[in-house]
Amino acid sequence: MGRTNYNDLGLCNDDPSRDVHLTEVGMEQEQAHSAALTLRHVAFERIVVSPLPRT
Repeated sequence: MGRTNYNDLGLCNDDPSRDVHLTEVGMEQEQAHSAALTLRHVAFERIVVSPLPRT
């Protein structure tokens, strides 16, 4: 979910200055909706954030 241009290239990114962005597929509302349905009953104990723009 949240497919990026780096996913399409088979790459990973750990540098927030690199241009990693969501593809059209990654921006589709169905992906966000699917994630919401999957996680709706999950009780989170911790949420971790990242400086990466895509996150």
